[in-house]
Amino acid sequence: MDILIWHLLIPLVPGPSQIPFGRPEEIIESPKPYEFGFQMDDGNGTVQHRQETANENGAVKGKYGYVDPNGTYREVEYNADENGYHVKILSNEPGITNQNSADVVYVVKGSQSV
Repeated sequence: MDILIWHLLIPLVPGPSQIPFGRPEEIIESPKPYEFGFQMDDGNGTVQHRQETANENGAVKGKYGYVDPNGTYREVEYNADENGYHVKILSNEPGITNQNSADVVYVVKGSQSV
């Protein structure tokens, strides 16, 4: 019985010889090209879409957007590569203007579908 109590009182902290040194091996994979996309109608008059591609260098470009039942639309085109992340927004939404901010370019058009 005394031996059992002794084992329960031993702390479960690893000793110096049990602590691993170094870093875990880092696995570096090269970017893999891909492409995907979809378009859907929600049955209530809104249509959404998305398309994206990536190349063997890891550069990604694509676009996504929607058109609502009133004809209001927004399409976001984006590009991410060695030069950064850049966006262009095409829309006829009320209240927005052709005012660029950061790396975003707005292109505002009259009411029409994309």
